[in-house]
Order: sequence, then structure tokens, then C-alpha cells
Amino acid sequence: MASPTLAYLWNGWGLVALGGALTAVPIVIHLLNRRRVRVVPWAAMTFLRAALKRNQRRLQLENWLVLALRVLAVALLGLALARPVVTDSALAGLAGQRRSLYLLLDTSASVGARREARSVLDALKAEAAQALEALDGQDTFCVVLTNDPRVDAASGRAPAVLVPRTSGSTALSKAKESVAALATREAPAAWADAWALLAQQFANEDAGRQVVVVTDLTARDHVLGAARDRTGEALRALVRRGARITYVDVGGAADSRHNLAVSAVELRGDRPAFPGRGLSLGVRVANHGPDEVRGALVTVIVEDERGEAWRKRRVAPPLPAVDPLTGAPGVAVVDVDAPAGTFRAPGAFHVRASIDPPATQPGADALALDSTRWAALDVRDRVRVLAWTRASQGARQVPLSLLRPIFDPVPQEGTTGASPAPPAFEFSHADSESTFAARLAASTGRPDLVVLANTAPRTASTMAALRQHVLDGGGLLAFMGDAIDPAMWKEPPGMAEEAAGPLLPVALEPASVPARNAGDPAPYRLDLATPSDEPWARAFSGPEVALWLGRFPPDVLGRLALAEPAAPQASGPRAARVVLRWVEGRGPAMVEGRLGLGRTLWVGTSADEGWLRLGVPFFLPVFLDEAAFHLVQGESTPRSLLVGDALEAVLPRGAEGERLEGPGGRDASLRLLSAETAAARRRVACEVTGTVGAWRLTSRVDGSRTATAWHAVNVDPDEGSLLRADPQAVVASAGPEAPVEVVTSLRAMATTTQEVREGELARVLLAIVLGLLLAESLLAHLLGRRARAAEGGPGSAA
Repeated sequence: MASPTLAYLWNGWGLVALGGALTAVPIVIHLLNRRRVRVVPWAAMTFLRAALKRNQRRLQLENWLVLALRVLAVALLGLALARPVVTDSALAGLAGQRRSLYLLLDTSASVGARREARSVLDALKAEAAQALEALDGQDTFCVVLTNDPRVDAASGRAPAVLVPRTSGSTALSKAKESVAALATREAPAAWADAWALLAQQFANEDAGRQVVVVTDLTARDHVLGAARDRTGEALRALVRRGARITYVDVGGAADSRHNLAVSAVELRGDRPAFPGRGLSLGVRVANHGPDEVRGALVTVIVEDERGEAWRKRRVAPPLPAVDPLTGAPGVAVVDVDAPAGTFRAPGAFHVRASIDPPATQPGADALALDSTRWAALDVRDRVRVLAWTRASQGARQVPLSLLRPIFDPVPQEGTTGASPAPPAFEFSHADSESTFAARLAASTGRPDLVVLANTAPRTASTMAALRQHVLDGGGLLAFMGDAIDPAMWKEPPGMAEEAAGPLLPVALEPASVPARNAGDPAPYRLDLATPSDEPWARAFSGPEVALWLGRFPPDVLGRLALAEPAAPQASGPRAARVVLRWVEGRGPAMVEGRLGLGRTLWVGTSADEGWLRLGVPFFLPVFLDEAAFHLVQGESTPRSLLVGDALEAVLPRGAEGERLEGPGGRDASLRLLSAETAAARRRVACEVTGTVGAWRLTSRVDGSRTATAWHAVNVDPDEGSLLRADPQAVVASAGPEAPVEVVTSLRAMATTTQEVREGELARVLLAIVLGLLLAESLLAHLLGRRARAAEGGPGSAA
């Protein structure tokens, strides 16, 4: 261990020099008292000289001891005036050190909860002020926050230094003002990063590092799951650097931590919303409190750019209490059906769902932030489908006769007093390649989904237009047919070498068309026992479909074989996924691929009577309906985010003048992302989504039309868990006998700090000086009496 060093004020060395000079005063006085005398022999002094000679050595030692005490008292007095400070942290407890306080404040979303008559944040600021009040201008201190407070410049997920390590009365006053103005962020606490940032503020000249952590001490942040290991390691690292750590728990009693939250708003099914059609919503609510809650009210509001379009309030099912061991909340789902009249026109909507405590339990919800949740919703006009088909070999029925009833059905009469629902599809058919290419390249009215049956582009320009359609986010459903030359799907040189990869993700093998003898079973059967786990693939596994397929399994008479997809490569395009296979090891029957922003689905047969049995089209309609909605989703970016997530969006084709408005109409900065593919649509991003609510992204399309998209930013559902952490578990995580404690107030610690100024030796030195002076006076008195007694002895004897 390194020996201690002494740090002085700027004039300390001068005061030490002055003290050293003053130590010579007792020596000078001692020397002046040694007067020269003339020796006169006298017979009567013989006995006295003998007595003095016997006591001469003892008297010299006593005089030197008194002189040493006087010199030491003067030297220590000068040293005390220099106000030295011990800087070796190993000697922290010997004399009481000047304070080096590191204050870590929890400003996460959960601190916004109410605690009896005030919020937890109010209690946190009061304790922080108490810690700062215990300091004076000679103490060093630092204030670190778990969440960056700059709303417009930071997402709130990262920690920040509110006050860098400093000292002085002016800095202390400004720190108190900054703490008093603190507000919570709508994000979880970044504890691991906060500990690391705090350690970076440590300095070698610290005098007794005291770390004070003011937090609501939730179990999720400190002792549950991975938080336990991260917290324990951070504490042990700080202890190794000589820090004493004090947790101040301002969360209140465990039985007062009640909270109701909306954890999710789900759209039932994967179908988009259309004008004039109803929509089913599922609102997942949670109870984080220790008591069951009955009669909570859930309100669902659908809004567009003009304001509220529809509202519904329902009573939630009974919500069980939180699990005290795991912290898992009690959960229930409230189903709400928005009527058909809610969405009168296509456009951008958002859903706002909130929960309120029942009148009989008004204190069941202490945290209002997570009581509301948003979800983005797009209502599209129709799905535009463009088909280009040709009959397969020997087919008795053309594919168009099977596609039209699905995508362009005859309107059905509605019930009495009700109009029929508007169609979801807008169907058109191209009878030639030129017509097909013209529709793909049109400036307006481009298709969302392209369906090819037993046909393929023959020219490079048509192939390029089809490729661009998929790159920009369009869907492609290709029935390969049994009369297509595989070479027709071969893309021109250079086109498939782009970063996005080839349009066709697998190789093609020659067509196979067995003879169709009456009464013989069809040679190709789909393997329905192991369908894909993709959500949209329930066309092969749904209960209604399974019932039909059990009675009438789909047999295919002809096919164009699809090769097995290549193994995925780390730097190449995404590998194709096999959705369905043929039985008896005949290879893939359906393969899904991606290209740019779009999706493709390749079927190794044609849309003809091979999908039928007994003339009943039972399988193809279900499959086409599910596949169409899946393919038109494209490679969309997430529209529901957590606070702090980067918001990314794909703008419409030809859009410009994009603008992002956060909650309250505040503009947010957007950054243009580099294009990963040759798609004509631009990507933009915003890294600072530090506020909960609905974010509105607008852009101009075709120079005049305004396109709007909503993005929902919500608080982390786990942040609503106010389950209290066991203080003993927090202390134990730092290791045995570590200087870590958990208290509920700093008042007692502040009183102790006011009585003893840690770090400064001046008071200790002054106390030692006073003790030396008293000891010197008492010793001089005792030695003087002994000397007089010794002198009187020989005289009496004579």
C-alpha cells in the first residue's frame, strides 16, 4: 500500500514554514535561561553538589521532554493552519476525510409513480438535496443521472452527467438548482451504463469516495434476472476502487406499489383495414399491484388527422395480483370491435387505448405513464391485383376463371337495411406482355400484387419492370405452370448480380406432365402434414381448411419442379424459405423469397383444375386470399416502437419534403438512409424518439398529394413493474462485508457529516495541540514539585 501524502491549500507551504520558524522560540528561551555563573568554592556546598550530580541525568531528560512537547505543539499548530488533507483512500477512517460525493439519481419512467401524497420523484429530489446540503465549498462532488434529461437531443435510454466532478460554493448552488428542476424520462434506467459513467468521474485525489444512489429500488432494475449480475459486478468494481455505496430507497412501502398498465394493442388477424369494414382489436391490460383489481375501465379511441373518429369503453375482466416471486403481472385481454362506419375513407389512423382504476379502488394505479398505449393503423383503399395468365397443357379450365371469382367477386346483397361491404380487391387482367409491362410502368395506379400463371416475361424490359415492382415493395405470386421453359425466368446478365439478389430465388428443373388417364390418381400430392410455421400459412393448417383437405386432398397433375434453395450466406441475399413440399421426397412445392422491399411466392404448378376435386374450388380461394394479404405487406418497417428505438420509415415512391412531428407538434430531425437496393423508395430514420405518443410522418407525393403515416412510441411494458427489491439481496450482490448499505433517508447521515468534516486534518491537529499544551503544563508542574522535593532533601540532611 502506498504511503499517505498531504495535500495543502495554495498558501499551505508558507504557513508550514512560519510554523517551523515558531518552533525555534522555545529553544531560544531555553538557551537564554542558561546564564553564566562564577564558581566559588564553598565547603558547605559539597553535600548539595553530590546530590545534584546524582540527579543530573534525570533532570536533563525531563527538561528535554518538556522542551520537545512545547516544540511539537507549536509545529502542529502551524500545520493545522495549513489545513492538510489525507488523500490516501486506505486511511479514510483514521481522521475523517473531506468528502468526495458521487450522486447517482434514478430518473427512469417508474420514478414518476405516486407515493402517497407526492410522487416518488419529489422524494428523490428531496434526498438528493439533503445529500448536497451536507457539503461545503471544500468538498468535491458529481451528479450522474440514469437517463439523459435532454428531451430534444437524447432518447433517454443512455445515462448522462448532470454535474461533472467539481467543488466550490457556486458549483454547489447550481447543482442544487439543476436537481430541483429534474424530470423523469419515459424510458427504463440504463444502470449498467450509468455505473460505468459514474466510475469514469473518479479521480486519484478523491478523499474518501462516497457513492449515494437515490432510486425507487424496483426488483426489475436491481435483483431480477440479468440485473442481479450486472448490479453486483458494478458494485464490486466500485468497492475495489475504495468507494462506500449507499442506496436511498424512495419507492415507499411494498404494499403501496400499485399500478395498472396497457401492455399491448393488437390487431386481430393479419388483414389490413379497409373503408367500410369493421376491425377487431385486442387490448392487453396488466395489474402490477399486490391486490386483485375488479372493474377497471378500458377506453379505446380511434383517431385520424382530423381528430377522434370512434370511441368505446369496456369493463376489463378481473385482473389477478402480481406474482411476488417472479414479478409477472396479472393479465387480461379486452376485445373491442370497431364498427364498419369507423373508417369511412382510406388514410392513416392511430389507436389510443387507456385503462382507469375502478371507483372502488382509486389507488390501484400509481403510474399514469403506462396507462395509455398507442398503435399505428393504415386503412388502404383496395389491394390492386394485376394478373397475366395462360392455360397449362390440356387444361379444361383457364386460370382467369379461377382468379376472377376471388379477386373480383360479384357483389353480394347485404342484409336488410345494410349495404354490402366494399370489395377488398381491385382486379385487372393483362392479355399480352405489352399490356402487362405498361401497367407495371404506369405513373399512377400501379398494382400492389402481381399474379402470373404459366407465363413469364420474354423481354429484358418487362423483366426489369417486374423486378422494380418487387424492389419497391410489391408482391409477386407466380404459378410456374407445366408448359414453361425454365430459361424464360433467367434474368439478363448483370440484373441478378445486384445486392438485392435474383428475382427467382431457386433454380428450375424441366416440367413434368404425366399422362392423365381417367380414374388414375393424380401423381403429385402436397405434404400437408408439415406446413410452414409462417403465420400466413394457415391456409394449409386452419381448422376449416383442414376439414376440407381431409375430405378432398389437393392433387396436382402437372408441375415445374423447384430446386432446393441454396444455403444462406452471411453477405448474400436472404435465403429462400420452403413453405410447402411434395410428398415422397419430390422437393419443394412452394418457396417464398424476398427482393428489396417486396415479397415473392413461387408455386411449382399452374392455377388450373389440378387444384380442384369434383369441380368444387375449395382450396385455391383460401390459399389465394391468405397469400395475397401476406405478399402485399412487403418489407415494412416497425410502426410500433419503444421509447428510444430508432424510427425508420420507407417513403412512398417519388415522395419528397418529408417531415416528422412528435407528440405536441414538435418537429424531429430526419436522416436519409443509404439505399441498400435499387428500390425507388427512400428510407429515412430518426434516432431520438424520447417521448411517448403518436408520431406523424408526412411527405409530398406527385408534388401535391400529402401522404401520412403514424408511428406509435410506447414505454417499455416492464417499466410498470413496481415490485420492490429486497434490500438484503441488493447488499448481498456486492459480496460479503462490502461497504454497501440501503437506507430510506439521508437525514441521519447528513447530521453525522455536519459534525465531522471528512478529509481535513485541521480539527484533529488542533485537538492534538491542545492536548500537548495541557500535557506540557501538567508535566512541568509535576517535575517542578519533584525537583523542589529533591532539593529540600539534601538541605535537611545537612
